Amino acid sequence: MLKKRSKLKLKTPRRLIARSRINRSLLNRQRSFFLQNEFSDLPDLLD
Repeated sequence: MLKKRSKLKLKTPRRLIARSRINRSLLNRQRSFFLQNEFSDLPDLLD
């Protein structure tokens, strides 16, 4: 039981992340957001 549960826990999140387009779009949003913050040193967004 424990082994099966651990395997499912390890496999399911990776599959969901790889197959779901929503997660990809969210990652792209975060990536672009962080890049903008890095290039523009204005801390207005953080405040």
